[in-house]
Amino acid sequence: MFTGIRENVTPTASNMNMLTYSDDMEKVAADWVSKCLFWYPNFNGTNMILQETGQSENHFKTAGFYASQARNYNYTDNTCKGNCRYYKLVRSFVCTRIYFKLEMTDWVSKYLKKNSCD
Repeated sequence: MFTGIRENVTPTASNMNMLTYSDDMEKVAADWVSKCLFWYPNFNGTNMILQETGQSENHFKTAGFYASQARNYNYTDNTCKGNCRYYKLVRSFVCTRIYFKLEMTDWVSKYLKKNSCD
């Protein structure tokens, strides 16, 4: 999903590493989500996208939404015409670890529904 988005950045990137799954980052993400705080933590050297999608079929729609924001991004002057925040996060991943996998976000959705954050 994210690899496909990253493979199609314009101009092409020369410094992107392959993404791998990290159990350690999964634990960090699960801990953060369990706090029911919907803002972005400031973990040095990381990017985090918080997106509650509910149903598992929506995960792919969400990734497509991130990719569609590319049309709003101007690489030359690093500006957005409209919303491109998530696209910029995904395209800028130069780390080698992925925080969530689909099963993780399914768990988060179930957790949030069961344990209201109100």
